[in-house]
Amino acid sequence: MDKITTEKLNTPEDYLTIRCPQCLKLYMVQEEQIQTVYPEFTCTSCQCHFAFEYPVPNRDSILTFQVSPTQFDFKKKCPKCDHLQSEKNETCSACGVVIENFLLLKNETYPRVSIDLIKLWNDVLQEFENGYNHELFINQCRSKQKLDYAEFKYKELGRRAGDETMVMPWLEKINPPKYDVNYKEKVIDEQINQAAIATVEKPLPTVLRYALAVYSYLVKHNWFYLMGTLAGILLIVMGISTPGKRNQIGLGIALLLSSVGFYVFRNNPQQKKK
Repeated sequence: MDKITTEKLNTPEDYLTIRCPQCLKLYMVQEEQIQTVYPEFTCTSCQCHFAFEYPVPNRDSILTFQVSPTQFDFKKKCPKCDHLQSEKNETCSACGVVIENFLLLKNETYPRVSIDLIKLWNDVLQEFENGYNHELFINQCRSKQKLDYAEFKYKELGRRAGDETMVMPWLEKINPPKYDVNYKEKVIDEQINQAAIATVEKPLPTVLRYALAVYSYLVKHNWFYLMGTLAGILLIVMGISTPGKRNQIGLGIALLLSSVGFYVFRNNPQQKKK
């Protein structure tokens, strides 16, 4: 094999200086990026494939040599027991741990979650624009009663990205009453649609059908509570102005407070913000 060593150069402490053994092109390699015993490189100038032994015995004179791409069986350490073994091993030959699963569980920030859900979440991160990955992840969390895990991961992603709007459509699918500001209106619309379907399947008397339509419209547009408020005020005025109808004052106050209370509760901005 062709070999060459590097001369002493003024380089940062965390970098190694190496040369291509064929054209002598100089390279600087950051040590923390070296993961194998024989790191390989391809020269950008002459396309020579070369390597050197790591750790190096002398940082000022590193031996590089030309190799074929398949000459070495690269080594890696088991993340659990630090056993040095072939890079191709999926299971540690010493402790028997599945290396990929161990790393996934080690890096997971949510306690007590199955490895299959962690892998599905990684699929979401790798192809975030792929809606199918999101649907599959959320549906699997729902089937395993782990929607709290899905909610946690999306909220964590939104915080790290500094943009919660990117995850809001999926949070709305996970917990609509909490994250969808239009959830109540959608429920009312669904009730109206169900009532319309029921009307088609089993016709109601004309009076009841019109009454249901008017009631749904008033509730949807808050007029129902407005009419209750006006009726309460009218009863109070009538009770004050008519001596024989004093008892209507209490009834009017009760109706007024009930209407205002229902209106405030239904349109509470804090509830919509949640």
